[in-house]
Amino acid sequence: MVRLRGTGSVFKKKDSRYLYISYYDSNGVQQQESTKSELRQVAEGILRDRLSKVEQGLPVEQLKKLRYKDLRAALITDYKIKENKTFDKDGKFGGLAHLDDFFSNRLVRSITSDTWKKFVQKRQQDGAANATVNRARSLLVRMFNIAKREGKLSHIPHFMRLKEAKPRVGFLSPTKFADLRDAMPEHLRPLLIFLYFTGCRIGASRSVKWDQIEFEADRALLRLEGFQTKNNEPLLLPLPKELSETLKEMKRLDDFVFDVTNLRKAFTAACVKVGLGVKTGLKPWQYQGLLIHDLRRSGVRNLIRSGVHRTIAMKVSGHKTEAVFERYNIVSSDDLHDAMTKVEEHFNGSLKEVEGWGSQEK
Repeated sequence: MVRLRGTGSVFKKKDSRYLYISYYDSNGVQQQESTKSELRQVAEGILRDRLSKVEQGLPVEQLKKLRYKDLRAALITDYKIKENKTFDKDGKFGGLAHLDDFFSNRLVRSITSDTWKKFVQKRQQDGAANATVNRARSLLVRMFNIAKREGKLSHIPHFMRLKEAKPRVGFLSPTKFADLRDAMPEHLRPLLIFLYFTGCRIGASRSVKWDQIEFEADRALLRLEGFQTKNNEPLLLPLPKELSETLKEMKRLDDFVFDVTNLRKAFTAACVKVGLGVKTGLKPWQYQGLLIHDLRRSGVRNLIRSGVHRTIAMKVSGHKTEAVFERYNIVSSDDLHDAMTKVEEHFNGSLKEVEGWGSQEK
């Protein structure tokens, strides 16, 4: 059968039982490859796929050799150029370890929807939460999106997303916080007070230096730089009086204000001591109860309940969007009781005296 020019060809080689295809790539270079099949129908399908990629300007030969590590490298480069804060203090990129272990040196064309399901099953067997698996999924999808944007891929497989549990609602009342603060080692109390009153991120708190603090008559002011906040906006933050007085009396051992030595271990032990958590095993991570991040939720809640305007509260806590901020603005049972009390006060404690209450329209 005579084929039209530019439509490629299917042929057999003397020394092989498989059919071969031939076509010109987007650079005008002739390519030949084995289809690994003796069926002409299969060979024609592979040829159509190659020609389709050529029409889209995709480098077919490069696609055949593209590996997971190439997509990973492009992701790292993209984050570095955009100065994303995902890198930890050691310059490592969080959340990639399990993807690296599973996909390692795989060809990109072998990473399919079915491959992803196998990864999900493995992580679930390892005890990973759905939210943790979804964070890995976000990274993988971003890798593929970057590759497609750069013309290295024509399509992205469907990587299913798992249903996540509702956001945590952990927070501390002032009384419980006082108990926790007193149970913490003395060197960690200033940091705890700072987190509880401001809702600031632990990452930003670790990097605060003495030259960022200005002492005034009744309180101290903290100047957070753009690189220390999640929304990249600098912030002048008034500090609680208790913390301001503590900082004035503190010895400056180095450039950093807050000592974080053994923070998580001490926090877990203090929570267990005051009844805010329980150990479920001997390992550090075998614990259930209040988390350090719950102090951020408490800080947001404290700001709103104290009457601080939402716009100002969001600046203090460093939240940029209403949607994320609202997840931290937790409503407790006490809030609901207070709301009902206000309704009752509106009716002077009795609904029966309200004219027309309980009557039915005729």
